[in-house]
Amino acid sequence: MREEYNKAGIIAEQAISSIRTVYSFAGEMKLGLKQGLAKGLSIGSNGLLFAVWSLMAYYGSRMEVLIEIS
Repeated sequence: MREEYNKAGIIAEQAISSIRTVYSFAGEMKLGLKQGLAKGLSIGSNGLLFAVWSLMAYYGSRMEVLIEIS
């Protein structure tokens, strides 16, 4: 009888361990999604910043040409 209880205890311990593992991976996945969103927003804002800089450079060069013509 003791052996059977030991076998059942081992199986229950393995099941609980597996549940903990799955739960921790689910938590990491949620954290990974949040980190991915933050990284995407930061990289996207850098792209917008470069677009604004290029527009300013273009507009500045056009203003310089107009000043020289005047």
